[in-house]
Amino acid sequence: MHPIERLNMSYLLAFSLTLGACGNRAMGEKTDLDDEPDDADEAIEAPDGEGVLAVGQAEPCAILVDASFVYWANRGSGKLGGGSIMKVARDGGEPIVVADGLDTPEAMVVDSGGVSWTSHGPNASGGLFRTSLDGGAVFGLANVDVTRGLASFGDELFWTSGPDASVQRVSSKGGSPATIASGQLGVGPLVTAGESMYWGTASEIVRKDISGLGADVIWQGERPVQLAATSGAIVWSTERGDVFSADANGDGARLLAPADEASPFTRAVALDAERAYFTDAHNGTVNAVALAGGPVTTIASDQDHPAAITVDGDFVYWVDSERGTVMRAPTRNQHPSRARPSRHQ
Repeated sequence: MHPIERLNMSYLLAFSLTLGACGNRAMGEKTDLDDEPDDADEAIEAPDGEGVLAVGQAEPCAILVDASFVYWANRGSGKLGGGSIMKVARDGGEPIVVADGLDTPEAMVVDSGGVSWTSHGPNASGGLFRTSLDGGAVFGLANVDVTRGLASFGDELFWTSGPDASVQRVSSKGGSPATIASGQLGVGPLVTAGESMYWGTASEIVRKDISGLGADVIWQGERPVQLAATSGAIVWSTERGDVFSADANGDGARLLAPADEASPFTRAVALDAERAYFTDAHNGTVNAVALAGGPVTTIASDQDHPAAITVDGDFVYWVDSERGTVMRAPTRNQHPSRARPSRHQ
């Protein structure tokens, strides 16, 4: 490991929270939602406890879960002001609007004090916003251009800034943003876990101790585009679609699921204490594999474009961005994968 230079950290509060971010689409990947079948909802299967939590959502992306609710962001299918932040009870019910009239929400984080997200408007302009868990007034916290990562520690929010090649922070209560790391070429995903924060660059994964001043490169290779972490392990996917795991310090990195060479797609990832979970948009599946490696288990199949994913307790949750659904299934679901024509060929 080698230190990252140009770190400027005044302080970080040690408090780990859940992160969600919209999945990236591969080059040439389909984005037109107009050719979806009218009976798409009828095609959704729910075997062995798999369930549909919400339908008719406008290109859902980031997804998170807390003790009571599942939260997600709707991009708005390209319509200016068509985005929203939504939630629904973990066991289902009527979806609740937390914030609407948004311009293309992207990254999102939920903590005990509220929901924060980044949005992008015309000419790639955008900002970092926050509201309470029940909705209400929306507060702008910072101007944000292009970001793929957002995380929180205590009262602090952190995000990655692509144009500035930096990691930024601001208080969730307001104030002036500050740079905590610069020179991070290709900076993208950002997550927190335990006493650490992690972010990805064009060819590296960087780990920073919450209470420390330095940061270390813990992995080098293909560009990481999705990250997930616990206090004991990290999981990431690369731009070509490979899924890896390692311990919290980056040691013992191993390939869990190789990319589909026929049609590489970005895979969203999540993990618990034992397994990694990832979506496969090309094959329309949600999958699990032991962190130590082993066979890949299909938890759900016959999805159109499974995107962001999260896990909590006995269930894994994901969004299907093309079908406009929010889904869940038991983490130990054994759903046999059936071959189907790809919608992305």
